[in-house]
Amino acid sequence: AAIGRRGGVAAFGAAVAPVLAGALGSLTGAAPAEAAAGITVVDVLDLVNVYGRLAGDGCFGKTAPEGLSCQVGAGDFASRIFASRSEVTEEQFVEAVNAQAFKWPLKPYRANEKETADAAKVAELETLRDFAAKGGYWRQNVLNAARAASAQMPVPPASASKEVFRALVSRVGRTSTGALSKDGVDAWVDAIRGWKALDWTLFVKTIGYTKVEWPRVRA
Repeated sequence: AAIGRRGGVAAFGAAVAPVLAGALGSLTGAAPAEAAAGITVVDVLDLVNVYGRLAGDGCFGKTAPEGLSCQVGAGDFASRIFASRSEVTEEQFVEAVNAQAFKWPLKPYRANEKETADAAKVAELETLRDFAAKGGYWRQNVLNAARAASAQMPVPPASASKEVFRALVSRVGRTSTGALSKDGVDAWVDAIRGWKALDWTLFVKTIGYTKVEWPRVRA
């Protein structure tokens, strides 16, 4: 069952933080306060905001509905992030993300990924509903609401883009200068089973579920 909205999540996080900090400290040798300071939690809306700027309209062999995004392939990274560069620093990554137009992403259709574009189920519906309702442009037609939200979405906070950068670096490794390598990203994406592309679910898994602040905790 749900355990409440953001307040409940925050209370739960406060309760487990000392435990996590102690565990991290035992592994790293850091004091609990130092270990806790290294834990970054990102609001799921901010992750949607970053992902919707990385993703294109390619959608499991089809094309996402107009105004929405779906998967992130090597070509999307190449055109949106690297832009003819062989590597990008953290700051360059943030700048590249901010320069992209945002389109609310779809989530994979579990029954059959190939039908994701046709099913057109948006990622994080509750988050979309909250965001659109606050802006006064929630629509009963969810896709229209997602398009309206996309048009109003501000650039994501730099902290969210930096956390995505760090997650990617942890997967593909840093260059000698601490940057994210295009060759490394290409190889990592190529190794993804099936569609050789990130989808929303895999993206969140890459970040780490425990690093995401959700609108509610679902059963």
